[in-house]
Formats: sequence, C-alpha cells, structure tokens
Amino acid sequence: MALDLNLMIATLKSLRYSVLSSSGSSSNSLDVFFAGIPGWLLLTLFIILIVLLLASVGFLIFILSRQKKEKALEEQKAAEAAKAAELLAVQKAATTKNLFFSNVSHDMRTPLDAMIGFAKLSETEKDPEKRADYFRKIENAGRLLSDLLNDTMQLSKIEAGKIELRPEPIDNLALLQEVVDDVQPAAAAKQIELRLLDDELVGRTIMADRLDLEKILLNLLNNAVKYTPKGGHVSLSVASLAVQADGAPDTEIEVKDDGIGISPEFLPYVFEPYSQEQRPGYEGAGIGLGLSIVKTLVEAMKGTISCESVMGQGTTFTLHFHFPTAQAAAIKASKTTYKDEDLREKRVLACEGNALNREVIAGLLKSKKMEVVFAENGDLGYKMFQQSELFHFDAILMDVRMPVMDGYQASRMIRTLDRPDAVSVPIIALTADVFPVDIQHCHQAGMNDHVAKPIDPDKLFSALAHAIAAKNLA
Repeated sequence: MALDLNLMIATLKSLRYSVLSSSGSSSNSLDVFFAGIPGWLLLTLFIILIVLLLASVGFLIFILSRQKKEKALEEQKAAEAAKAAELLAVQKAATTKNLFFSNVSHDMRTPLDAMIGFAKLSETEKDPEKRADYFRKIENAGRLLSDLLNDTMQLSKIEAGKIELRPEPIDNLALLQEVVDDVQPAAAAKQIELRLLDDELVGRTIMADRLDLEKILLNLLNNAVKYTPKGGHVSLSVASLAVQADGAPDTEIEVKDDGIGISPEFLPYVFEPYSQEQRPGYEGAGIGLGLSIVKTLVEAMKGTISCESVMGQGTTFTLHFHFPTAQAAAIKASKTTYKDEDLREKRVLACEGNALNREVIAGLLKSKKMEVVFAENGDLGYKMFQQSELFHFDAILMDVRMPVMDGYQASRMIRTLDRPDAVSVPIIALTADVFPVDIQHCHQAGMNDHVAKPIDPDKLFSALAHAIAAKNLA
C-alpha cells in the first residue's frame, strides 16, 4: 500500500483540532507554531517520536528481560551452591559417622580382647597373685568399655540439647581433692607425680553441678596422665580471681602436664568431636569425644576453656568459671556413703532376666550378708511379692527389659496391690537403659531410684542403704 503523505498530514491536523476543541480553548502561539511547520517536517517529527517511544519500550523490555535472566542465573547458582554444601555436609557426616564407628569398633575390641585374653589366662594360672592381677586388668578393661558407652550417651544428650544442669552446694576444696584422689592410682601406675596446687584458692561453698564439674576435671586429668610418659608431672592448680558484683570471685582452673604435647596442626581441632591425633605409642586412647564433651559442658556452665601446647613439652588446659557462693550448711555428702550394718540381713527380691547378671547380683549382695531371691521376669516377681508375707522384702531390684512382663508393668502392678508394703517397699531400677527418658519412665512406673548397668557395687549398695533407711523413717 502506497504511503499517502497528504492524508497523514491531514490526519495529524484533524487530531490537533479535535484535541483543541475538546479542551475548549486554543493557543495562538501554538497555532502559529504549527502553522509555520511544513507538513513533511511535522510528519518526520511524529515518526521520530513513535520510533523513540518504541525504542524506549524495547529497551525497557530488554532491561527487564536481562534482570530476569540474571536473577534466574543467581537463583540457579545459589541452588547449586546450596546443593553442593548439602552434599558436602552429607559427605562430611558420612565420613564422621564412619570414623566414629571405626573408632568405636577399635576401642571396644581393644578392652574386649584384654578381657577375654586375661580370662583365659586366669583359667590355667596357678599363682594367686598373677590371677588377682589378671582379674584387676579385666576390671580395668571393663571400666574402659563403660567409659566409652558413657561418652557416647553423653554426646547423644548434647546433640539432642538435653543438658540439664543441677547446681548444688559443693565444698570446692573437697571436690578438687576427691578428683585428684580418683586419678591418683592411674598416675602412680606410671610413676607420674600428680599434685593439687590450691594455695591461691579460698576454700568456700559454691553452687555448681557436681557431676558435670567432676566429669570435666576427671576427663582433663585422665587425659594428662594418659599422654604423659612414665615419670612425668601433672598438676591441677586452682585460683580465685576478681570478685564480681554478687560477692563471689571468678575461678581459674589449670590442668598442666609435661607430656608429649599436641601438634600445631591438630591444636585448632582439639575440641572437635571424633578428633583424635594419632601418635605412636598412644593408639586406641579413645574415640575422640572427651574434649568435645568437656567444652560443651564448660560452656553450658557459662565458662570458657582454652588449650596451649608445645610438642614434646606438654599441654595446659585453662578454664574460667564464676560459681555463686552457697550456704555451707546445705552441702550434701559428696559421695553417697553406706555402712555394712545398714545392709546386713536385709531381704531383697531381685527381678533380673539375665542369668549372668543374676549371678553377679547374688555375689554382690551376699558379700554384704544380704538375703536375695530371684525372679526371672516381671510377672514372676510380681507374684512372688504378692504371695510374700507383709513387709518381708526390704527392697526390690527391678530390671526393665525382661521376658513375659517388663519392669515398668511389674512395678506398676506391685504399687497397686491392696497391702501396706506395696506402697512403702523401695523399688530400685537396675538396668542398662540409662537415658534421661528411661530414668523418667522408671519414676513414672513407681520406682524410687535408678542404678545403671554395668553395676558399680558402691552405687548399688548406696542406693539400697539409702532406700531402706528412707523406708524405715517413713
């Protein structure tokens, strides 16, 4: 179609006139301006205006499209980075998991090998002293296994965010001395001088979680002894620092040794879980959880911990705490105590599903001149108590996982019996279920106390003595 220039000019003019007439007014200067412009120029200007308008729209579309593409590219890169980070985290978790199980497998097999080996040797050994030595080593290996399990369970509680501090009044000097006394045998076995330096510490009663504070100090001291060669030196030094607004001073604790030290390369990772520096002569020293747990517990107590070490010269761990002062009269016995006469001739019903455990329990209770009868499951235990004379049993030991009827149900059924001793008889859980939720379930089922397996004889006897005494006072 041919372009009719005159028609386009006429159209523009008519458009102008219609606009002016609709506005109801006109401008003489505007009329003069348009009247003096040739038609071809007016058309050219109009075309240029349309082109500029189209170019602006096109440029805007281009900018928006480019921004959209850039945003999509950024989102794609972010998604790829997130995916890569997630993959790296999964790979790291898998590596950590594999390392954990590798270390656990190794560190379980090492004491198990010792236990089985010394047990076999003791079968044919005639020398009483050597046999006694074998049995001591079997016991030590068993404690290593127990420590391994305890560390693993502690880590699970930490990862679940279930650290619950239970502050209580503590004699600070007495606690420190007890910790040193606990580590002293291990130090003496390596002819290591272990000293408590408390000259700068003012003896006072503090509020702190006893078990967690003991765990921190025992872990650090045991590590120091473990990585210090024969004839070395380990010290626990404690000092009171600046007094704070509440009138209690800050406390600085140092565990120092002149052992093999930590390499500069490994030092930044010393508190990482599962981290363990491989050193000749110190293989199998643990699964690398101890210091990670220590750091977590220290921070839960609102303290700090740092480590300095020089290869071949030793290591120093420094801790800072602020313990509020408590009333000395409120101090509980640091270690639950008992007297043999508190247990002598007491009658115990032990519900235990495992034959070997029944043999161990029988040996332990009879060593204190106690009388014990066994039920192989919860149902039998319930019936034995139901058929017994009133107040015949002084206490009940209750396993949890048993055939026929578990310990929870057996305890609940005993508590509901229509006889006065059903409410008063102490029921103590004796079980390998040791997580906080397990202990809670025991109490909910009507049990009075909880003793973990493997059995610590002192804890078992203390729990029995305390429960029986409390019943007699009721």
